[in-house]
Amino acid sequence: KDNDVSTGKDKETKKEKKVSKSKKDKGSSVLPSMNALDQQLAAVIVDQMLTAEEVAPMLSWTAAAKWGYILSNKAGSEDRKKEAQREREKELEQAGPKEMARALLAAREVQPGLLRAVRSLLKKRDWAKGFVRARGLEALRRQVETGRESGREQTVLAAVRCMREAMNNRHALSAYLKDRALMQEVAMALELDNSQLHQQVLEMITSLTVVPPNGRAIGLEVMTHYAQRHNEPRFAVLVGILRRSQNPNVRATAMLAITCFVRRAPALDARVERRRE
Repeated sequence: KDNDVSTGKDKETKKEKKVSKSKKDKGSSVLPSMNALDQQLAAVIVDQMLTAEEVAPMLSWTAAAKWGYILSNKAGSEDRKKEAQREREKELEQAGPKEMARALLAAREVQPGLLRAVRSLLKKRDWAKGFVRARGLEALRRQVETGRESGREQTVLAAVRCMREAMNNRHALSAYLKDRALMQEVAMALELDNSQLHQQVLEMITSLTVVPPNGRAIGLEVMTHYAQRHNEPRFAVLVGILRRSQNPNVRATAMLAITCFVRRAPALDARVERRRE
């Protein structure tokens, strides 16, 4: 730069070099289109609440400089969003059952800490009743599903523990008997390699099989649904846990589930057939 360039221009040039270097450090070689860059840059500007004076020099930046600035601020933006989410979850811990159920239904992702608070609240009979009536079990099912799909095992484990705690409430137990999708999604968590999760899920399935009038039939449907999704024999997942798990408690729970499915069969031939399976 010539010596007569203003101080403001020098600062602008230094800033542009800095964000260009940030872009190179992150190893991103493919730039979005200029229109996409401007949209993403606008989102960063709004998120940071920059003034018009701060925004003006950015308009003349090269595409590489804009992209570098976007990348360098994306991580900080995500951190602020997570912090805001944590604050919101702390407020929700004091909410009533209906408000909690609505918040969980609306949330794509929640922290395990909030779900642990829900589990404690579910020990209160009246709170659990209101939570179930406000579609709270459906909200927990969605957390299990989204957590499983994104590999967030701790979120899945916390949500399953909530659903297991709810089984102590007759209103929730009735919901499990009416809505098979609830237990089917819980069973899908068995595909994650987590022994604590396996034990929680197997305990829920085993408990359901002894609940009249149709708990046994729902338990079999759950196992069939899992087997069809994974293209394997109906009880293969139980046998697999017995063979692979190093946790004696998990193996004992798997053996208990197998025993329940065999002994709850209505006739001798059916029991023999299930033993073969």
